[in-house]
This record gives sequence, C-alpha cells and structure tokens, in this order.
Amino acid sequence: MSSKQPSKILIVDDSDVVRRILAKALELDGYELHTAADGEEGRQKVHELKPDLVLLDVEMPVLDGFTVLQEVRANFKVDEVAVIMVTSQSDGKGITRAFELGAFDYIPKPATDSEIKARVRNAIRALQLLREQKTLRQQAEAANQSKSAFLANMSHE
Repeated sequence: MSSKQPSKILIVDDSDVVRRILAKALELDGYELHTAADGEEGRQKVHELKPDLVLLDVEMPVLDGFTVLQEVRANFKVDEVAVIMVTSQSDGKGITRAFELGAFDYIPKPATDSEIKARVRNAIRALQLLREQKTLRQQAEAANQSKSAFLANMSHE
C-alpha cells in the first residue's frame, strides 16, 4: 500500500450542476476533491489548499477564469499547480488565450466522464513528471557540486 497522498483537485465553477458533474466523474478515482462557487472563492481556495490541479470555469461572476488563471500563474509555478480550463466557449480565441496564460488543457462543456477523467489523468501525470524532473535536476546539481568539491580538495593534496 502506498503512503502517497492523493492528488488534490479544486473545481471552480459558478454552476452547482457543473461542479457536481465534474466531482461525480472524478470521485471514484481517489482524488481529494474540493469546490468553489465563483472566481473569488476559487482564488482564495487555491492559496489555502495549494491543489495539484484546478478545474477552472472561464465565465463566472466576480472574477472570471482568465483572471484567476493569471493570478495562479503569478503565484505558483507550472510544476506546483496545473490548471485545466472548463468552458462552453468553442471559439479558438478563448482557448488560445487560456493556453497563453498558462493553462495546461481545457475541457469543453459538455464533456463525457471518460474525457474528463482522461484529461485530468494526463494533467496529473504531467505534473508528477515535472516534479520528478525537478527533483532529479536538483539531485544532479548537488552531486556535481559534491564532485567538484571533492576534486578541488584532491588537487590541493
């Protein structure tokens, strides 16, 4: 049995129905699920919870999804919090803007459970790989520094 924590997902959508649909699609996959009813609450919960993934509606009152996404990217690195935009907008302009602002992916409304699960799984896996890569890079840098210190010490003897 793994002691690894389940991935934490925050669902931010002003529609209770959409929040329930997304949560129902993911509830059996072992994720720790949290919800927020608007952009302002979502922004606050991102800072409180530091989720692995945010499913973020584009069109919401108070703060829209693009504004929340900009704030997430300003405060969290890509390997800290992934964001998938959830939108009924089918125009390429909104989708392109989401990617330019740092979204990992987008889910069109309506979406099937299998599509939601697949996109979330892919985002979580990419996040894990980014984190592993960062850890390996740090380990390699530490090993290189140790080697350099050892060689410098050896050359003085």
